[in-house]
Amino acid sequence: MVWAGIIWISEALPVAVSGLLIPMLLVLTNAVTPLPKAANGFTNPVVFLCLVAFIFSAIMQVAGLDRKIALGLLDKIKVKTVNGVIWSLFAVNLVLSFVVPAANARAATLLPVVNGLTSFFGHTEQERNAKKAIVIQALVYGSMISGMCILTAHLPNMVITGLFASELKLHISYLEWFKLQWPYLGMFVLTQWWVQYYFRTRKVALPSGLQNIRQEQQRHENADARTWPILVVFGLVAVLWATEQWHKISRALCDS
Repeated sequence: MVWAGIIWISEALPVAVSGLLIPMLLVLTNAVTPLPKAANGFTNPVVFLCLVAFIFSAIMQVAGLDRKIALGLLDKIKVKTVNGVIWSLFAVNLVLSFVVPAANARAATLLPVVNGLTSFFGHTEQERNAKKAIVIQALVYGSMISGMCILTAHLPNMVITGLFASELKLHISYLEWFKLQWPYLGMFVLTQWWVQYYFRTRKVALPSGLQNIRQEQQRHENADARTWPILVVFGLVAVLWATEQWHKISRALCDS
């Protein structure tokens, strides 16, 4: 653990290389034997779940679905205020949580959309505060809080449930995880109340309202015929993940 911590912090070796060396060092020091047991983390089904989730994320970004989902939702909800923008982007975070497996990855996915929205505002104190509120809530609290409730939305969720299954023989399904974690959604209500109070943004209007959103949307209308098949596949896998306790098909098998 000390060796891994030093290597990761100092970046003396690529992370992938140091990760592969850890099982070998465990065997050489007789800390864990035999090698298959030391390398168990690389053969755990959760590894493939994480891999597929990252592949989903990459496909969404390449196809531009992330931006289309965000801008489409803002348009449908008829967002006119900073408060509406923040709540809409939180909804987008929840949707992306089903296919983007890390809070940081979701924040990176939404960053171009948030940049586009904040560019609508000017440089008065009120408008600067509005931009801060959107960034903090959409890219920080929104991505983190949504990740607590959806099993595949946060890598530690999958790691811990994988450990429960392998070490304790305790299987927690997708739906069971949500039932246990959904109260965390209330945290966003609290953070939103505080951010609105601190920055005084509750009644701040979005400059030019829906016009600017629709202009941004038109810039991303170059979707080809692959968009709908991607959405159908994503939706099917998400349903299979969520209903695992009924059809008894493991998440790893659904991914494959």
